[in-house]
Amino acid sequence: KLFGALTPLDPRLGKKLIDPLTNLIHSTSAMSLLYECIMTIVSGMPNHTASIQLCVSKLRVMIEDSDQNLKYLGLRAFAQILKHHPKVVSSHKDLVLDCLDDRDESIRVRALDLLYGMVTKKNIVDIVKKLT
Repeated sequence: KLFGALTPLDPRLGKKLIDPLTNLIHSTSAMSLLYECIMTIVSGMPNHTASIQLCVSKLRVMIEDSDQNLKYLGLRAFAQILKHHPKVVSSHKDLVLDCLDDRDESIRVRALDLLYGMVTKKNIVDIVKKLT
């Protein structure tokens, strides 16, 4: 969390951290550490596209997990990424749409919030069909 707060203030720090963070994202099985590494990249280095794509692929795994807490955190992180990289997150529209059927209301609300930010002229018909 500290690095996530400091990297926007010092761009050199982000350049130094990107390799260790991506190595951790690739290698850790600890979901809490994975989430914090992802959030550090999302908040501190949002323009590092390759790392953002890695983060989104790892978040997809979290959202697909049966653990409701991981799913919620994954959707929350998707919302942060959506601000700077809407196309990257929108490519996972199917996953977000599936979350609308989740038994947990907070997951459904997060998914609905995400869909609001993902709507385009091209996908509005699919999204409305799912909602009705």
